[in-house]
Parts: sequence; C-alpha cells; structure tokens
Amino acid sequence: AIIEEQISSILNQEGVDVSILVRDDGSKDSTPSILKKLMEHDSRIVCIFENNIGVKASFIKLISMSDSSVDYYAFSDQDDIWLKDKLLIATTMLEEITENIPLIYGSAVSLYKEGAVIGKQFVCPQLHLGNFLVKNYYPGCTMVFNNRLKDLINLVDYNSLNPFPLHDHWLNLVDTSCGGRVLMDSVPHMLYIA
Repeated sequence: AIIEEQISSILNQEGVDVSILVRDDGSKDSTPSILKKLMEHDSRIVCIFENNIGVKASFIKLISMSDSSVDYYAFSDQDDIWLKDKLLIATTMLEEITENIPLIYGSAVSLYKEGAVIGKQFVCPQLHLGNFLVKNYYPGCTMVFNNRLKDLINLVDYNSLNPFPLHDHWLNLVDTSCGGRVLMDSVPHMLYIA
C-alpha cells in the first residue's frame, strides 16, 4: 500500500531526527489497521483515530496536538514519497534565516507515475502575500515550517476554518501576513504521485 511506502520514506530521512503524528480522519478502508501495525513496529509513529472533521480542521487540529519541543513540522498529505534528503535540505535552508519570524520551506516536486518520474511541477516565483492572495502556489506536502508559525496557527480554533482556504494555502497567508517568509526550493526532494 502507498501509505506504508510513504511512511517509510519519512522515517528514512537522513541527517535529522523524525517522529510522525498521524490523524486518521475516520477512514473506512484498511488504513487504520495498516497504521496500527506500523505504530506497533516503530515508536516514532503515533496515530490518533478520530471522526471526520474535514481536511482543513484535521490538519490544523493535528498541528495543535503536535510536540512543541521540536524545531520543525512538515505535512505529508498526499500520496507522496520523500527522497532521503528532503527534511535535511529544508531545515538547512530554514536555519540560514536568523530572524525570529514565521518561516515556511516549499519545493518543486517530481511527478511520479507507474514507477517513473514523468516531469516536474510547482516551480514558483518569489512568494509573498500578494501572490498568496491570488492562489496557492505549491502543495502542503512540500511544506516544512518553524515553531514561530506553529505558535501563530495555535491561536486559531480549528473549528472556525470553514470560510478559509485549504490548510496549506491558509498557512502561507498567515505566514506572509505576519511578517514571515516562504523559502522556495526549485529542486524536487519528493515524488508526487500523478
């Protein structure tokens, strides 16, 4: 199953310590049993099984439940496979910014289909609030963000997000409207299942 390969690619990141917090949003297929099996075999995986509250609320609730002692957070919200250097590249770029501001790393992706890379997508312009008011320029599965942004996100009740755009677009809006920066990497460090 793709979820097993996806989680394995996250656990196999090089040069960083990784833990995974999964919120199953009421899956009706075999996902809960797969997650329980993975959690039994690796203590770095914690799964929370709850009712469906929708994609936006689910991700923001998950952020609020995550460990505040870690330095960076990342989404894995598609059928995506991470290359071994994804988190190291992202955190290295983020750590080059010495200001105490909200920060997001995002990247291009390699489109992947039937075992082969078939292209590249989400090579973005320089990103600022004006861009994000128009549209979201890259998917949440490429995002890595810092504690400063997490603190801002935690000020919002996840139940009040219905009028807002999806979680990844919303994070970009919060980041850039609160004096933060988005760092864009044009080199893909993950396979995005097409």
